[in-house]
Amino acid sequence: MIKEYKKKDGSKAYLVQVYLGIDPVTGQKKSTTRRGFATKKEAEVMEARLKVSSADGTHTTQKKRRYRFSEIYELWLQQHEREVKSGSYGTTKRYAELHVLPYFGNLFIEKIDVAFCQKILNKWTDHFKSAKYPKRIVSETLNYALLMGIIDTNPMKLLKLPRQKKEQSMQQENYLDSEELKYFLECCEDYGNEKFTTFFRLLAFTGCRRGEALALTWGDINFKSKRIIISKTQTVDKDGVAIVSTPKTFESYREISVDKKTADMLMAWRSAQRKLYFKRGINTSSKEQLVFTTYPENKLYNGPTVNDWLNTLERKYKLKHITIHGFRHTHCSLLFEAGTPIQVVKERLGHSNINTTMNIYTHVTKKAEDNAAEKFAERFNF
Repeated sequence: MIKEYKKKDGSKAYLVQVYLGIDPVTGQKKSTTRRGFATKKEAEVMEARLKVSSADGTHTTQKKRRYRFSEIYELWLQQHEREVKSGSYGTTKRYAELHVLPYFGNLFIEKIDVAFCQKILNKWTDHFKSAKYPKRIVSETLNYALLMGIIDTNPMKLLKLPRQKKEQSMQQENYLDSEELKYFLECCEDYGNEKFTTFFRLLAFTGCRRGEALALTWGDINFKSKRIIISKTQTVDKDGVAIVSTPKTFESYREISVDKKTADMLMAWRSAQRKLYFKRGINTSSKEQLVFTTYPENKLYNGPTVNDWLNTLERKYKLKHITIHGFRHTHCSLLFEAGTPIQVVKERLGHSNINTTMNIYTHVTKKAEDNAAEKFAERFNF
């Protein structure tokens, strides 16, 4: 295509624009433009040359296409969506938008080097308990660029996760000991919300994950044998809407026992739930009825909601702060203190890797060792 245009000095000139085909990476149309021809004839000659060089693959005057990280990330994300569950895709997308793209998004991908990656990795390590997740998003995006021939090396893949600072590793323990748990549950009773009390009792006395508890239905609980089947979990889809999905790992599928008091509290909550929702014209007697749902809609909870429950209780009663996941650690720690074998704990919690269980075991046994000297001195006071 040839166009006539006016230059800044008012004189007339011609430009040539030639279509070069489809960009193999983005799938977008690409073209090249040449300006400044004094006559239309000169422009026609250049147009013919460009078309020939484009057709035979010898066109080299066009600058090499540069891609920003965000462009390759979008292409990788499309592939990632095909390989993972909807909830995992949604989590990755939100995490990248919050913590990865603000640093990497606008950078030309060939300009991303080891020094820059290390700088951001250090920032993530200072901010998060683990920088493993954002590092993986960047590394997989750069791997995609590597496969497409856009870059020659993946700088993020060359780096190891930095060690956390000592003061970070010494942060407050994310679990409750037996006395702290007893007091926490007493505060729940005092608060007077039966749903809260039952939910936190379930977490602490079964070790189930937050999502597993929110996805439980009454059909999953056998009150006669006092056993619970864990076969699903609450997560969110790519749009952030709460959904029920398959468990985190194969080992997460499990059947666990529950103590009599917890079973009785669940039974009492089931009766209270029926009465509460019946007043709104909702029948909750089905086996498919979720154990914990929004009121009065009777819908699946979004995970962060239960964080608000915990924060409310901690503020009101000035309780030690732990996360929702801390109740899982609490259960695990108390099992070890009770002398439960490691393999049994692993299976009960649905850990896919024995190392996860061992890490908590090491922490608990170290605490016991720290107390051993004082206990010995108290016993043999001479």
